[in-house]
Amino acid sequence: MSPMLRLQVISIGATILLTLVMMALLPETIPMASFLVIVAAISVFALGWGGSIVWIRLRGLIQEDTQEGWFRHNVACFWLADITTSIVFVSCAPYFSGETVLMTMNLMMMGNLIQAVATVRSPEYGPRGVAANLAPLVMPAVGIVFLVIHRDQYWYWLIMAVVLAMACPALLVLRELMQSSLNQAYAARTAAIAERDARTRFLASASHDLGQPLQSARLFFDQALRSPNEAARIKAGFDAKHALGAMDRLLHQMLDHLKLEAGTVVPVLKPVSAGPLIGQVVSQFDPVAGLAGVKLIGAPSSLVFSADPDLAARALGNLIDNALRHADARRVLVGARRRGNRVRLWVIDDGRGVAPEDRTRLFEEFAQGGKPGDRERGGFGLGLASVRRLCQMMGGTCGIDRTTRRGAAFFIEFSCERTIARPA
Repeated sequence: MSPMLRLQVISIGATILLTLVMMALLPETIPMASFLVIVAAISVFALGWGGSIVWIRLRGLIQEDTQEGWFRHNVACFWLADITTSIVFVSCAPYFSGETVLMTMNLMMMGNLIQAVATVRSPEYGPRGVAANLAPLVMPAVGIVFLVIHRDQYWYWLIMAVVLAMACPALLVLRELMQSSLNQAYAARTAAIAERDARTRFLASASHDLGQPLQSARLFFDQALRSPNEAARIKAGFDAKHALGAMDRLLHQMLDHLKLEAGTVVPVLKPVSAGPLIGQVVSQFDPVAGLAGVKLIGAPSSLVFSADPDLAARALGNLIDNALRHADARRVLVGARRRGNRVRLWVIDDGRGVAPEDRTRLFEEFAQGGKPGDRERGGFGLGLASVRRLCQMMGGTCGIDRTTRRGAAFFIEFSCERTIARPA
C-alpha cells in the first residue's frame, strides 16, 4: 500500500470512528431516522472512495501513485464527501448541542483546507476544471446556509457565518499561491531540462560536424603530399582548402552562438538604410555565390528601419548564406518592402523550397532541413536560430513566407523609421 493510500485509509477510519463515538455518547438525542442517514452516508462515501481506487486501477488509465492520479481521485472523493457530509450535518446537527455543532464546523474548515491544498494541480496536466475549483467552497456554503436557517437556535450563528465567508477567499488565495509556486518551479525545471538538452545537442553536433571537415582536410593534405600527379595535388589542395573553409564557418557559427547565449552582444539601435545594407551584404557574398553558380541580386531600396547595423547585416547574411548553401538555387534576390509601420527584408530563392513539415522548426536551434546533403554542406543548424535571436534582440521578427510555391522566401522585419527620397 502506498503512503498516500495508507494516509487516506487512516484518515477515513478516524473520521468514521469519531462519528460512531459521538453517536454513542449521545444516543438518546439522535432519532433512528438520523442514525440511518449517518450510516447510509458513511456507506455511500466508503463505497465511492473504494470504487474510485478500483476504477483507476482496473482501467489502467492513471496509476494512483502519480500526482495526476491522486488529483482526479481526490476531486471525485471531495465532492462525494461534501455531499454526504452535508446530508449528515443538515439532518443531524439540530439534535446536537451548540458546542458539538461548533466543533463540527471547525473540523469542516480543516477539511476545506485539505481540499484547497489537494486541488493544486501539476502544470504538466493543464489547468484545473470547474469541479476542482469549486470543491473547497461547498462545505463553507452549506455551513452558512445551515446557520442562517437555524439562527434562532445558535447564538453565535452570525459570527460563525462571517468566519466561514471569510475563510472561502482565504482558502482560494492560499491555493493560488501554491499553484503559482508550483507553476514557477515546473517552468524553471522545464527550462533547465531544455538548456541541458540544448547543450548536449550542441556538443554532439559540434563533435560530429567539426570532425567531418577536419577528417576530409587531413585526407586531402595526405593526397597532396603523396600524389605524384601535379593536377591531382592541385585538386587535393583545393579540396583541403574547401574543407578548412567549411570548418572555419562552423567555428564562427559556434562562437556567434556562444556569444548570444552568454548575453555579451548588446544591440545599439539606430536608423539603418535598407539599400546600402543590402548592397554591403550582397557584395560580401558575391564571391561565394559566383563559386556556387548562383546569381545574387540586390534590389535598391529607399526605406529606413530601426536596428543595429552590424547585427542586422549579420542576420541578413545568415539568410543569404542559408540560401546559397542549402537551396540549390540559380537566383537569389535580396530586397526590402514596407508593411505598414514595418520594413521587411527579403531573401528569395528559386531553389528546391522548404518541406511543409520543416517550416515551423527551421528557426529553432540545431534544426536542419530534411533534404539529403545538408549535413555534408556543413552547419550546426544554428544559422537561422541566430537570425531569430538577433531579430528578437532588436525588437524585430523573422520567418518564412508559407505562400511561396517555388523556392523559398525568408525575411527579417524591423520597425520603420522613415522614407528618404530616392536619388535621381
